Amino acid sequence: MKKNIIKTIVAILVVLVLTGCDSEEQGIVPYRPDVYINGFPVLAIDVDFALPLDWDASGYDLLFVRENWLSATLNISNTSEQFMVEDLEIRARGRGNSTWWSFGPKRPMRFRFPDEHQAIFDSPHVGRDWVTFANAADPSHLRNFAAFYLADLMGSFSFTPQTWFVHLYLDGEYRGVYLVLDEREAGPGRGDLYLHEDPTISEFMIEFDIRTSWEAEDPVNTHWVDVRGSWDIRWPSTSAWMDEPNNPHALYVDDFLTRLDDAILAEDEDTIREMLDLDSFVDFYLLQEFTKNQDARWSSLFFQIRGQGDERRLYAGPVWDFDLSAGVTYHVESPIGSHAVMSSYGWQRFDWFYHFYQMPWFRELAYSRWQEIRDVQVRQTLDRVDYMATTFATDFLRDFDRWPRHNSFYYYWASSDSTRYLNGPMAQVEFLLDWYEQRIEWLNEWLSQ
Repeated sequence: MKKNIIKTIVAILVVLVLTGCDSEEQGIVPYRPDVYINGFPVLAIDVDFALPLDWDASGYDLLFVRENWLSATLNISNTSEQFMVEDLEIRARGRGNSTWWSFGPKRPMRFRFPDEHQAIFDSPHVGRDWVTFANAADPSHLRNFAAFYLADLMGSFSFTPQTWFVHLYLDGEYRGVYLVLDEREAGPGRGDLYLHEDPTISEFMIEFDIRTSWEAEDPVNTHWVDVRGSWDIRWPSTSAWMDEPNNPHALYVDDFLTRLDDAILAEDEDTIREMLDLDSFVDFYLLQEFTKNQDARWSSLFFQIRGQGDERRLYAGPVWDFDLSAGVTYHVESPIGSHAVMSSYGWQRFDWFYHFYQMPWFRELAYSRWQEIRDVQVRQTLDRVDYMATTFATDFLRDFDRWPRHNSFYYYWASSDSTRYLNGPMAQVEFLLDWYEQRIEWLNEWLSQ
């Protein structure tokens, strides 16, 4: 992205007057114009507990806030009247793993509506739980946004969380720009999975997360199973059916994944096609590979067992967690042509795509689909990232003023040499868009082999 000073100033003036008011005349389609009427909305959560989120917070206090729902009040302002919320009683808690413990004091939160499922802003989904991403390792703020935006355009995932940028206040203190998302849910309004006491009929949401086996207090085949790595049964894990070891639902998931794993290792195309939804799996692979997502080999990989009878399949999605992608960390920066999901070394053991790519028929599917989306959905995503960065420049600068170093973890552990010393969010977005362009060229060559 080559932006001159004049163009940046014009973009900032547009925000100061009224975000998006002349966007159509400029050939740019406004993004959520009823939400972003004057920059980002303000989302304020006041908790009946002093939130210990700063540098000197004790481990005990951080654990308490992460593990316990706390009574709170929600206010949403600086948006259209129909989306405003005033003094709504909710519950709130911390969320995340490394983002909660290791990325500094800009920590993510989850909040829950009290009694019923409802939507916020212009969401097409309803739910009780909503989450915030701090994007603490991503000074551009736009890596997660880009991945979710592209996933939505792909159209093959049964449910893709929607995203909204907000200015977050906690207990009256400004905490910076956050991304609000739908929670990963399987119930009505989002995943819409079917719950049944018979596991051969019931549908499931599962997550591949290598940490599950490290942290689980319950033995295997309760709420988690072990099939060349640990799978957390995210739904229906809270059911009484999951309380006992070797319960029928866990054993069913274990058997299903084992049969599929055996078929993948044997490169058994017929069985793979019978057990997988290939449209969502191909798109899942391309999204992880295009963004070069560091987490794609070991955590935050969500899947669903859906359908009945001959239509029962493992579906990929919902997609999740792309802050450590697109060259932001030294783990994935160099060389740009290395893979995101095809490695099978060490403890990063989710290597299904490594085996998929040994199969000519899967490579053909991936290359054909890449040609379909490269010049339409991928290009639209890059244009939207450019639009968000310029249109909402002043909003992103507020976060940069609040967290000028972004956080200690980012600068002293995760950041790549290419991003560590870039000054300000606009420079970070220039790097991001240039990185995506190079990644497109690499995928063009790699997928055509």
